[in-house]
Amino acid sequence: MTSTASALLGRILTELGVPSPTADVPSPTSRVPLPSRLSTGDLAWASVGAATIAAHRDPAALDGDRIATAYRSDRSLMLDGTPPSVWSPFSGFWHTADGWIRTHGNYPHHASRLRAGLGLDDSADADAVTHALAGMSATDAVRAITASGGLAVHVSPERPEVDAALRATPILDIRRLGDAPQSPARNTTIAAAPLTGIRVLDLTRVIAGPVCTRTLAFLGADVLRIDPPHLAEPEWQHLDTGHGKRSARLDARSPEFAELVAEADVIVLGYRAASLARLGLSPEALIERHPGLIVAQLSAWGGDHPDRAGFDSLVQA
Repeated sequence: MTSTASALLGRILTELGVPSPTADVPSPTSRVPLPSRLSTGDLAWASVGAATIAAHRDPAALDGDRIATAYRSDRSLMLDGTPPSVWSPFSGFWHTADGWIRTHGNYPHHASRLRAGLGLDDSADADAVTHALAGMSATDAVRAITASGGLAVHVSPERPEVDAALRATPILDIRRLGDAPQSPARNTTIAAAPLTGIRVLDLTRVIAGPVCTRTLAFLGADVLRIDPPHLAEPEWQHLDTGHGKRSARLDARSPEFAELVAEADVIVLGYRAASLARLGLSPEALIERHPGLIVAQLSAWGGDHPDRAGFDSLVQA
């Protein structure tokens, strides 16, 4: 395995407090065709290799081209014979009077709030956004868009000192919040699917969280994804990350939702931490009500920004 991937996996295993697997992820026979300034191909190979070993499959069968296809599945997916439109015209890089900003407007409500922040109505197109931003500073543009509930960030230069500090920060924050009776034994066949019988409630959307829970489904878990009734996921995105899962729309305040939480072994959270806390769905609140529950929480901006919505494209910018 490449040194970058090996170092990353070793760091994650150390933070998890688990021994290294007996099998190792083999070095790729050729580069994974995911061109990037970052070690994206190495990370993809290591991630799929680690999941393969966890599933008790032979990592020698890894194939760089297939891994790259899975990572760029939006370019291969067809809906009724037609490739989906992945990016909204309101998501992208925009030139301002003194620099660049990056926006995310794939969801209709985010696009609407972006336009509102720029003083535009919902009939305004991308050309109108371009014209409005050309006369604003990047700072004023980001401030106006975010104040209206839209999503925008400065496109910032690299800062090596910040990168160095982040490398010294744990990737995973693992906490034991209390003790609980041992769960009943599951009727599992480890060689076939190590997570057979484990019930996972998937409260995530977009890509990072849904791919995480899709991987748990590949490993045998019974995964149920819940989406809010009023906020539909783009169809292509839901289909692309939904393999092996069941899904439903349900209000998080409903008695039916509370029953699902009580029956879960694992809950994976991917919404803004502050929004989850207001619904009583913070990890602490969940575990207080259900000792023994395992809660995984993914965050674009980390725990320092619980009210900030995030997408990978914004974080990279």
